[in-house]
Amino acid sequence: MLLGALALGFGLSSASAGDHYAAPVSDSGTFYAFGFGGATFMDEMSGYVSGIAGNPALILDTDDGYTVGGGLGVRSQLLGGSRLEIEGFYTENDVNGGSLGGNAFPAASGTFETAGFHFNVIKEFDMGAIRPYAGVGLGYASVSAENVAYGPINFSDSDGAFSWQVIVGLEADLTEAAALFIEYNYNQVGDISLQRSATTVANFEDIDFHNLQAGIRISF
Repeated sequence: MLLGALALGFGLSSASAGDHYAAPVSDSGTFYAFGFGGATFMDEMSGYVSGIAGNPALILDTDDGYTVGGGLGVRSQLLGGSRLEIEGFYTENDVNGGSLGGNAFPAASGTFETAGFHFNVIKEFDMGAIRPYAGVGLGYASVSAENVAYGPINFSDSDGAFSWQVIVGLEADLTEAAALFIEYNYNQVGDISLQRSATTVANFEDIDFHNLQAGIRISF
């Protein structure tokens, strides 16, 4: 519903923007705040468990979840027209299955929560009322396991790692100070280690997220 409403808003805003505005919110030096929400799709979490003979492979599967976030930025002439911003984000995905040493769990539950920040550089392409953009972000993220349970194991722990993302999206002016946007980003968080029990650790390799999100930018 959020993405559908935004698509309708894009149609309306682009028509009005074409009649009344010449990309007014793209001026260099303009500061802005933004917020977004959407869906997040977490790839299979894979790694191994240390502290057990043979370090058996561990795989956890998750349901599709949600993401929210926001930040502050400034428009600049870097790269011929770009945005520089700091962004905070949060995602949540429920565990729905997995395997240890190739043996599937009879049941699994719990939640993975990821929170972090990125410093983004976004290149804008001025094509009229609707402007495409693409960029990259570098930062840090903390991944928390909340009551993740399978078999006799139930654990809660957190760890953080380097995080990066690639962003592509579309932006359309809504008013002289506001713009709607819709975007996709691929986000990868580096290796993490979570205490699984008193003597074992779950070590996960790069964790991948695919996010579809929509939001609004307010210039000031």
